[in-house]
Amino acid sequence: MGWGVELWDKQPEIEKRTQDGIDFIANVRTLAAKVAEIERESATKLAALANTFPTPASNSLFAKSWKDVVSVVSATATAREQSSVALMAEVCQPLKTLVKEKTQERSERLKTVAQLHAELAKHAHVFEKKRKVYDKVEKEMLTAKAAFDKLEANDASPKKKVDAARREYANKAQNLEDAERQLREDLDAFNRERTVIYYNGMPAAFDALQALDEARSDSVVTHFGQLLGCLQASIDASQAALQAARDTCHAFSKGEDSTLFIQTIGSGQPQPGDIPFEAALAKNSKDKRQSMAVVASSSPKTPRASTQSNQSAAAAAAPASVASPTPAAPSGGGGPPPPPPPKPSATPQVQMLYDFAGTNDGELPTTATEVVFLLQDDGSGWALVAKSDGSQGYIPSSYYQQV
Repeated sequence: MGWGVELWDKQPEIEKRTQDGIDFIANVRTLAAKVAEIERESATKLAALANTFPTPASNSLFAKSWKDVVSVVSATATAREQSSVALMAEVCQPLKTLVKEKTQERSERLKTVAQLHAELAKHAHVFEKKRKVYDKVEKEMLTAKAAFDKLEANDASPKKKVDAARREYANKAQNLEDAERQLREDLDAFNRERTVIYYNGMPAAFDALQALDEARSDSVVTHFGQLLGCLQASIDASQAALQAARDTCHAFSKGEDSTLFIQTIGSGQPQPGDIPFEAALAKNSKDKRQSMAVVASSSPKTPRASTQSNQSAAAAAAPASVASPTPAAPSGGGGPPPPPPPKPSATPQVQMLYDFAGTNDGELPTTATEVVFLLQDDGSGWALVAKSDGSQGYIPSSYYQQV
């Protein structure tokens, strides 16, 4: 159903409806802007919070679980910052433009309606002037008729005056008849103009206002969806990080964590054996340390059968040990030595953007513009780096740039 036909006489209501619709766009934009502001503030606070809880410099399962938990906070901060940016770019700015466009379009449509009303008023004014001419002719006819009736009713009236009054009355009556015919023609012309305005011009103008209002509402609802999409994207990103952290915590095994710790720092050397009596009596502290070191690295620890037998075995073994100290063989037996660690030049270098105090365990203090070596960055928000002096630790991933 169209406004032009169904609401032809409801212009004030149409004007209010279209203005309220444009005002509503501004309300939606204000809501989106407020949400974007809250998202941005939340992102800043969450990012700062995550940076105060760095993950330890360890590859243990426990450290990975904690790292993923902190990553949830970092991922949520990133998602909310992205949501804030998207809300401003995809919702607020387009709605601002929409308000401007619809306000201008509404003004133009109402200007057309005003022009139609002005044209209608002009035709009505012309017809009114012609009707006044008719009214004057009619008044003159009625005056002539009254004069004639008065003279005719008076028997003493001269016949000449009566005849003159009759002719005047007849003349005025003819003038009125001509004026009435002309007025009918003028009225027909006026009605034709009114028909064009009320059945063509006004309906077209009101239908245009209807189209404006419908396009406005459709566009606003579309931006509803974009607003919800921005929020949903933020939620999805947080949920993904949350699920990853849940999976890591679910997969945690205290036994595997202890085993990994052993594999990480264990030397593979056997436990030390008993200290020979001669080594214990060594006068020179240097010789004593050497003797004990030889025993610790070459003599496996065995349970004591008896104090005497162990003392004898120690006495028999001591001279050979002290005389020829040799380092323990690699735990894997013979074969080529392990390859040397990569040279610093083979490791990518990055430059610090900001100062980082690194006050917590596992963190590496750095300064802005300092160049360090990037050892690992797994996307958790923290990167493992090393300095040329061999010191290494974690820094925030957002604090460096590629050299």
